[in-house]
Amino acid sequence: MIEPYTQKIFFVDNELLADLKQDSIVEYKNFMTPQIDSRMIVIPDLSAQQINELITYVPATEIRVGNVLAKTGYTNQFGPLDEFAGDHATRKFRIWVQLCIALGAKKVAVKNIEKIHIQNQDQSDINVDGSLKAPVVSADASFKRKTSEEENAINEKILSLAAEATGGEPDLAAAEEILTFYDLHKDDMFRSMYEMRRIKSNTLLRHDFTLDLTQDMKRMFDASTKAKLKVMSKICKGGIDASVVNKSLEKSQTALKLSIVVEF
Repeated sequence: MIEPYTQKIFFVDNELLADLKQDSIVEYKNFMTPQIDSRMIVIPDLSAQQINELITYVPATEIRVGNVLAKTGYTNQFGPLDEFAGDHATRKFRIWVQLCIALGAKKVAVKNIEKIHIQNQDQSDINVDGSLKAPVVSADASFKRKTSEEENAINEKILSLAAEATGGEPDLAAAEEILTFYDLHKDDMFRSMYEMRRIKSNTLLRHDFTLDLTQDMKRMFDASTKAKLKVMSKICKGGIDASVVNKSLEKSQTALKLSIVVEF
């Protein structure tokens, strides 16, 4: 039912699909057009065996009509789509910290967090103290946004993952285990750090880099997914899950960009 490449799950029932088909046959056909990375699940049609399989990936409380779930990177578990951005950012940085410590880092810290507005590519700069400054590209008031409590919580969680250690020689075997376990061998960011620390003739002492999650957000919220979310918002008719879907659409417009320093 859930394939390794499945990234999104849409829960519907026959009543919602019938209503959508009656309202607009074009919207219905577009909504039902399959995506490789998405799974449309009609809840009443699930067998007991399928439900048992499903709950190995999805919390039972999240299996309800109108809900949309996303797979957080580097795990096989699914959670609410509107929480994807924060969950993915914290998990990716946490794994990065683990890899750096395995490679002998003395310190891994976030210098700055930026919120990138994907559509316009403007930036709202967030200092490490969590405050929000005016966008660096435009001073227009329309670009200014207050950081919500939820966004502040995500920033604080990311900052709390900073680590210090005694430092030392890289444990390449441990680092290799991390790369293999999380399937990171093809990820340039993780692989390049591993390769640099393998070099013994010129020891790496410090590395400043940027962890930009823009492409991660674009892959999760591609045009087809956004179109399906808009339909979900419509057919949920203002219910709780419609609110979640609308929040997901709003969050799909931004991505986090972390400025990170690693010292060895």
